[in-house]
Amino acid sequence: MAQTRVGSGTYDIQVYANGRWRSVGAFDDRLLAIGEAKEMAENPRYLSVKVIKEQFDDVRGLYVQQTIFRSASLRDGRQELKQKQAEDTYKRIGDRHRERVGQQRALKEVQKAERRERWSATGFTLNMTFRLLVILGLGIGVLYWLLTHY
Repeated sequence: MAQTRVGSGTYDIQVYANGRWRSVGAFDDRLLAIGEAKEMAENPRYLSVKVIKEQFDDVRGLYVQQTIFRSASLRDGRQELKQKQAEDTYKRIGDRHRERVGQQRALKEVQKAERRERWSATGFTLNMTFRLLVILGLGIGVLYWLLTHY
């Protein structure tokens, strides 16, 4: 039976800026990637920095990603950084759209990204919990039917 080699894989550094995650580098060494990510986390331009380990799982035949480092999260309540992020987004929109969109919409985009991140982190757990509850409910229903009809 083939098994995944422990420690093999690549480490991708991603930064959250301008309302989205962007890959900025890839490393083969875990410590080097985490060290670089910690340095980048000091930059006030980025709300958050994370390192994702990606490796091929021979057993399942697919690539598996795992977050192994994350700097201060978007949910930390660092309001001054959120405000700066909103201002950066506002500048990025451009002169033509500034009156129509406004700075409040830029702030809402940052808040929307926070919600997306929060749900993407818990999406797998919620999905599996829902499936388990459906299967359990069906099993109880079948047992009830068998007990009442036989």
